[in-house]
Amino acid sequence: MTDTENWVKLDSIAEDNADLARDVAARCSFQLRYSRAEEARRFTPEELTGERLDDAQTPGATFTGNWSAGDHPGMQYMTSEIRRLDERDWLNHYAHLAVGEAIHEALEWFQVDGQPWLDPHGDMQSYIYDEVEQFVKRLVGVREQWVAEEAQRACDVSGEVSQ
Repeated sequence: MTDTENWVKLDSIAEDNADLARDVAARCSFQLRYSRAEEARRFTPEELTGERLDDAQTPGATFTGNWSAGDHPGMQYMTSEIRRLDERDWLNHYAHLAVGEAIHEALEWFQVDGQPWLDPHGDMQSYIYDEVEQFVKRLVGVREQWVAEEAQRACDVSGEVSQ
């Protein structure tokens, strides 16, 4: 099935459920904004840090925007192995910090009836961190495949024989 066929199918489902779709949408909010900050977030081996961030639960309030590897169960591998990482490992670690923070914030800001759809601070916190860790590992695999394919294409274009 092509993308166009999928959209047509979704359109026909939406027609059948238009009232329900509008009712559910009216209960949902997502006020997280994505824009370039005045100052870039900073990576250190221990955390992603930067300017204060808006608090999803308290309008007008902010909090320190630190995302620490040691605070999250899925990232505690870093504490014992931190000195033995190569460049690829560090890039993957920093990606984990960035993606983990983004997912955490998205979960706080996607709300239904004024409450997080899935509270990253609630009873499911450890499960969420485990799932984010697995997701980042899959993304690392996707990136490594992409890097290998790009290297292969560069070899093919340059006429070199690849192995």
